[in-house]
Amino acid sequence: MIAEFRTAVLAGLAGAFLTIAGAARADLDAAIEDYNAGRLEAAAEQFQRLAEEGDGDAQLWLGYIHSTGEGIGRNWWTAREWYERSIQNGNATAFSFLGDLYYNGQGVTQDYVAAARYYRQGANLNDPDGQYNLGLAYELGDGAPRDLDKALGLYRAASDQGLVRAQNRLGYLLEHGTGVPQDYAQAQYWYRLAADRGDGSAQASLGWLLLQGQGSPKDYDEALRLFRAGNTSGQTGMGYAYQHGYGVAQDYLAAADWYLRAAEQGYVIAQYNLALLYESGTGVPQDLEEARRWYKKAANQGGADSKAALDRLGP
Repeated sequence: MIAEFRTAVLAGLAGAFLTIAGAARADLDAAIEDYNAGRLEAAAEQFQRLAEEGDGDAQLWLGYIHSTGEGIGRNWWTAREWYERSIQNGNATAFSFLGDLYYNGQGVTQDYVAAARYYRQGANLNDPDGQYNLGLAYELGDGAPRDLDKALGLYRAASDQGLVRAQNRLGYLLEHGTGVPQDYAQAQYWYRLAADRGDGSAQASLGWLLLQGQGSPKDYDEALRLFRAGNTSGQTGMGYAYQHGYGVAQDYLAAADWYLRAAEQGYVIAQYNLALLYESGTGVPQDLEEARRWYKKAANQGGADSKAALDRLGP
């Protein structure tokens, strides 16, 4: 769970190490451009050359592509070696990548305590990625005693440095009152910061709050704009809006279409909502077998309502 959005973290490093000489910086930017364009072998060659010249940022990238096998053979041990060399060259973010190897048991025995120790080293150097990962370790109790106060403090520190994942997590905890008093207005604040940076999860979460008038007056137009830009939760929000006529003319067929988009990507709530439409024949022809199929997909992912629906429908 902690090892998420690594390419976004790496992309954020572009231009961050101002001590790198101009020519080397340009070469690294070109390698990153090759990577983003899918020219993986060319990117790997560039990262390799720059890493061997002692560029700590390139060493982090090289370690990462060794961990994914993109443009180069996957090798966890080599990835670890380059992360360690990046750390030696002053790259605090590499502590989190090294911690991820231990968190996921990649090339090493899985060890949450060791992972948290590396995250803490990065956090102690004020690295926002380390702060976020250590916060998540405290929140989940993975490798550190469960301590929501510490988790929240670390999320805030990372959020103040602009880390989108931390802003989104703060919004979630405030929305649900986890470790803090429930505060929809503050949840909106943090979600909006992340949403404005293009985070699909935050866009959808903010959209749901605006749709329901939690933390501010209802704003269907803004909610729909955010849903359209969001992730599978946003697609589900569009389906919900069409189903109930929130900000749009009620249209059950459109609702089914939006639910289907998210359901096909494995989103449990959308699968359940789509199954309900098939069961009742709302917006789609009534089809109990199709309803069972979608209930079963959701139930297999732990959807309690879908399990109950399957029991109700019977074999």
